[in-house]
Amino acid sequence: MTENEVVDHVARWLADAGHRIDSTCHNTSKGDDIAATLRDGTTLFIECKGALSRQGAQLDCWKSAALAVFGAIVDTETNRPEHKHAIAFPDTPLYRATFERTGGFLARQSVTLLWVGADGSVSMAGAPNKSLEQMRED
Repeated sequence: MTENEVVDHVARWLADAGHRIDSTCHNTSKGDDIAATLRDGTTLFIECKGALSRQGAQLDCWKSAALAVFGAIVDTETNRPEHKHAIAFPDTPLYRATFERTGGFLARQSVTLLWVGADGSVSMAGAPNKSLEQMRED
């Protein structure tokens, strides 16, 4: 699954739950991968990573994970601490192994981890805030 596919699946998942997608950015452009306004008015920024390059090559999941996590930390600590932040990855064994021991850390940083299945389904791990926990409810 490419980064662009992760962006598209997560944006669709949010929109289907009634949230407003303010912008999406595919990996040929600069900017937030997804910026959304949740139903309660909270702003959510999501950094997405893929497992495959646009050319189909396997990506280094450690490098992708580190870039996403550190970017989210910078946002939560300095750039946009008043907003919600999430990172989204394909639900693959390599990414699962990479994140298996980071749930507590991500929650302390107020960063939600989203998993995107091969079928386009999205699930949350360790949602640290009520706005995200309720995204699919109602």
